[in-house]
Amino acid sequence: NKKKWNPAMAAELYTLEKTFVGSDLVGKKYKPLFDYFADPATTPECKNYFRILSDNYVTDDAGTGIVHQAPAFGEDDYRVCLAHDVIYKGQEIPCPVD
Repeated sequence: NKKKWNPAMAAELYTLEKTFVGSDLVGKKYKPLFDYFADPATTPECKNYFRILSDNYVTDDAGTGIVHQAPAFGEDDYRVCLAHDVIYKGQEIPCPVD
């Protein structure tokens, strides 16, 4: 978001290595910060987890333009995960909260 981005301050704090548009990242996989659902032995469907998705409800004019998906806790999250085969209708939805 260019409105909130302060290049002078960022240059003091960080070294910018490369820039991307969001659409270039869609479909890329990433290593999760926490491995709760990353083990195929205990969560076989995890092959569809931990990848970058896109949807129209995420914008950069009211935040960072990046959100995490928690299909057990939000209608949009559920819809997006269902549309991208992260979860399937009828399956138990992953939930890290006890």
